[in-house]
Amino acid sequence: MHTPLCYVQGTQPVPCEFIAAVQSQSPVKLDGEAVDNHDELMSNFFAQPDALACGKGEPTDTGLEAHRYFTGNRPSLSLLFDKLDARCIGQVVSFYEHKVNTTASTADEQDVSCMRPSQGPSQEGPQ
Repeated sequence: MHTPLCYVQGTQPVPCEFIAAVQSQSPVKLDGEAVDNHDELMSNFFAQPDALACGKGEPTDTGLEAHRYFTGNRPSLSLLFDKLDARCIGQVVSFYEHKVNTTASTADEQDVSCMRPSQGPSQEGPQ
């Protein structure tokens, strides 16, 4: 997992979404390690949205390099499921379909290409 900074070539924040499952499908616990790999991933799952919301440091902090400082107030969404299975994936797909439909309808977009019939050539054939 790497740190997403929610900016895509510009100054507009882009919402970041995190999806995780409580139960690991294949946990790995190495001898001598305090926690297994899934516990480490889950700690990152909870830390990333917190860092995006609160930011990290201040540019005046001593010892904090400028490239490691970032402001907070960046939008994110966290979805936590009990386990990753077909039902869970169906819920995620349904959630995003509803999100797109609701966003389009509340924005009163009449020209949303995914919600209108194709404007391609007629399928009736020659006349």
